[in-house]
Amino acid sequence: MELLVVIAIIAILAAILFPVFARAREKARTSSCQSNLKQIGIAAAMYAQDYDERYAVCWQYAPNPTQAWYPALLYPYVKNDQLFTCPSDPSPTARNNIYFSYAFNSLQNISARWPDAIAKGVFSNSP
Repeated sequence: MELLVVIAIIAILAAILFPVFARAREKARTSSCQSNLKQIGIAAAMYAQDYDERYAVCWQYAPNPTQAWYPALLYPYVKNDQLFTCPSDPSPTARNNIYFSYAFNSLQNISARWPDAIAKGVFSNSP
């Protein structure tokens, strides 16, 4: 009888603690995602510094398809392809055998569409 009471107490404690551990694990994953974004931002800034203050392009029809997506362009600055995947993302996108969870807009050469934005310095008027 005492053994059943002990087992019941352990089961109740486990039922209480498992959600706490799950939340802690998700918090750790969120922290990892934030760190990944910071590192990607630093890599994007380094890329821009090396390429005349231009961000890495994100376009599908690049002349060299292996370099069409920003993870391939930023990889030399981070040297870790897992950086592009958030641990909380259940199904990251795959391009050129690099899986990634994050995206950014690298719209360029938009002078015909938004000349006012270029004049205000929001976008770069370069190809």
